[in-house]
Amino acid sequence: MKHSKSSLFLMEFIVALFFFTLACAVCVQLYTKCFRVSHLSVNQNHACIWASNLAELWYDSLEEDQDNYTDYLLDTLSASEKIPENVIVFPGYVDAGSPMLCLYFDADWKLLKDPEVFAYPDARFLITLRTEVDGNTALGEISATMLDGTASPLYELSLEKHLQARLGGDR
Repeated sequence: MKHSKSSLFLMEFIVALFFFTLACAVCVQLYTKCFRVSHLSVNQNHACIWASNLAELWYDSLEEDQDNYTDYLLDTLSASEKIPENVIVFPGYVDAGSPMLCLYFDADWKLLKDPEVFAYPDARFLITLRTEVDGNTALGEISATMLDGTASPLYELSLEKHLQARLGGDR
């Protein structure tokens, strides 16, 4: 009789241990999923803030009455205290005639200021701003991506502005 009571207790203990292990596995999976979602949210917030700032600079650069909006945009962006001049990438880098601004960031969203564009072993994020002027319309595209091997998009923003027509000009 004693032998069956101890085996019943052992069986009950094994079943309880199985459910405890199962509950722990579920909790660990939930924790890691929440951790990933939290980090993605933080990265998307940073990408949104940088994209908004770049969009404001872009709109501001188009307010001026300039002959060449593209050159003025690059000058405005390079004159910004937050964006060093050496991170500006000029026309011909990706698409001929379409200027592109590339900003590289480390894991803490600190701007990398090394003039060597491809010498960024610590780069984890890339924000690009492409712009073009077509007649009286200026178009821009801001894209933030993670440099994790998959180039996962974090945030994208399309910009468009109607430019003031000039009287007596060729525009």
